Amino acid sequence: ELPSGVFSEPLPAFAAMTERLRELGIGIHIDQAAAGSVALWRSMRLGVRGVRINLSDIDPTDAPVFEQLLAASRQIGEEVVVEGIESLEDDRVVRHLSPPVLAQGYQIARPMSLEAAIALARGASGASGAVAAHQPTAG
Repeated sequence: ELPSGVFSEPLPAFAAMTERLRELGIGIHIDQAAAGSVALWRSMRLGVRGVRINLSDIDPTDAPVFEQLLAASRQIGEEVVVEGIESLEDDRVVRHLSPPVLAQGYQIARPMSLEAAIALARGASGASGAVAAHQPTAG
């Protein structure tokens, strides 16, 4: 995950770095895409894998604007992560998005150690090995 401002760096050096990361199997996400400024042509040329949108940067209840932002994000990268899921209402908004997005926030899970995250994933995985959808909790 790279801050959106990094995408204003001179292209040749940045392109070489992003290419090396891709060779290592590391995908690049644009962080705070809704609040930052990114040259779209540059992000597409650099092979960005995904875009991260923080709900605190936007009004997710403004459905037309949120849907346009998500559509633009999907044009840039194949993965869209919505961060800042802090309430049941945030959770409801994100759960009803189609196509679905990856979600992150205190409503889903509190920060935890790597060991705890692995245990959570193992406990929530089904036969396919995929982590089951999170169950929202009050508060």
